[in-house]
Amino acid sequence: SNFYDITKKMPVAIYLFIYVITTLLIILPQNYYGTIAPGRVSIIRVLSQMMLLVLFLIAVLITSIGNFKKMRIVEDRLIKNRLRISTLGYLFIIGFLLFYVIDAMTGIPYSIWMIPGYASAMIGLTLLYLGFLTPSWFEKILVRISHK
Repeated sequence: SNFYDITKKMPVAIYLFIYVITTLLIILPQNYYGTIAPGRVSIIRVLSQMMLLVLFLIAVLITSIGNFKKMRIVEDRLIKNRLRISTLGYLFIIGFLLFYVIDAMTGIPYSIWMIPGYASAMIGLTLLYLGFLTPSWFEKILVRISHK
């Protein structure tokens, strides 16, 4: 229900517009799909990458805002800790997106900024896994922490 509350504030039409334009830009032959383009980088490549980043950022922000709202409502400390871990994972994913933007602004493919970017992505995905699909060994740790 949190997702629908947020989408009332930002119409679905905006998402669909960004999605359609991004899809059209990505399938153009002038977009080199992440490879080094001969000569100068096309403006289509830059636009499609930035629009794709905007789509990812909107999705991550909507989901993390839903987690924040849910954390305020939930009484169970175990569930609250799982939500905290997954929200922290989303923050690391946002960090990855920021490092990706910094990398894109350098003008060279795969600059040094992608190292902390990939580290943020790996940490974020691991935290999302531990928060949402909590394995039994990690749940035992959370139960001990939650009941102290």
